[in-house]
Amino acid sequence: MLFEHPSAAVLSDSISDVCIIGSGPAGITLAVKLAARGMTVTLLEAGPAHYSEESQAFYAGDVFGPLKFELDVLRLRFFGGSSNHWGGWCRPLDAIDYTSKIEGVDTEWPIGLSDVQPYLVEASRILELSDPGPDEPISEDLVHIKWSYSPPVAFGRKYGDVLAKEPKVRVVLNAAVVNLVEEGGAIRSADVRDPSGMAYTVRARRFVLCAGGLENSRLLRWANRRNGGRVVRLPDALGRYWMDHPHFSVGDALVSRPAPFRFDEKRTFYLAPTERAIRREQMLNCGMRLVLTDYDETRQLVRDLACVAPALGKSMMRRLGRQLICGVRLVAAWEQAPRAYNRIVLGERVDAF
Repeated sequence: MLFEHPSAAVLSDSISDVCIIGSGPAGITLAVKLAARGMTVTLLEAGPAHYSEESQAFYAGDVFGPLKFELDVLRLRFFGGSSNHWGGWCRPLDAIDYTSKIEGVDTEWPIGLSDVQPYLVEASRILELSDPGPDEPISEDLVHIKWSYSPPVAFGRKYGDVLAKEPKVRVVLNAAVVNLVEEGGAIRSADVRDPSGMAYTVRARRFVLCAGGLENSRLLRWANRRNGGRVVRLPDALGRYWMDHPHFSVGDALVSRPAPFRFDEKRTFYLAPTERAIRREQMLNCGMRLVLTDYDETRQLVRDLACVAPALGKSMMRRLGRQLICGVRLVAAWEQAPRAYNRIVLGERVDAF
């Protein structure tokens, strides 16, 4: 059942098997899975059914450091979460991604590839992915990385009707969790408020946070403060070791055609270092994306080249006319090392919730 304006009495007087906080890919996937196993689920979404500026404004925050990004642009606060603007790029992590690569920096994960592999087939089905085939070695140091592309799947649109018809699932919109209530060493209930100010309590035997990394950290830190540190009793790592995947356009290039690159459906060719190169250089994983530019962009690139190297520019213009070269934009991306000082902290200002 889908509730825009739920009855506080209905929610407060019932106890679900599981309460899921967040209706993005993780929350919706889990709700569907648990309902199929006969469990009752309350799925709480802080935002409305569709995008609104008012809801989105609650995701604003301050970023300090060299990597500047807008917190209220990166993620979306309505049903389906950030899958609503996801680009659909997918590939499994490599075995080396779970391991330590640099001396003095612990980049090893607490899980390995073997822990994830049993779920990859089902995840690919949910995301409607096709198999792109194996990666192709280019040299001892470089490999051509293959990507899969989801349509992309927007989880709210894909599963909205399914959840609305599922009697085991109660979806509650405009339900901002303002506290997790600890009793006897466990979370027994969540305090919830809607935009009008109506407050109510949601009870469940289990609670699962699926609000995304930023919101999970923020909510846990806030609930820990309100519960005297009893929600996360060892909070030293809570919200720390934050990692993004920094990526930047680093330049443009002209390449000979036919070139040794086979561009995919997104007009992209992706290069990455081999495990041998990563181990030898003791570096984090990275990659370089070559994105084909259209004819007009390539022509302008040749003109810009001619301004600084007239003879070379003239030669390139002749080659462009015979379709012997093409232009590419170079986009680099890097793995980011986990550092304790990369963290999420609570600010001094409070919002309406």
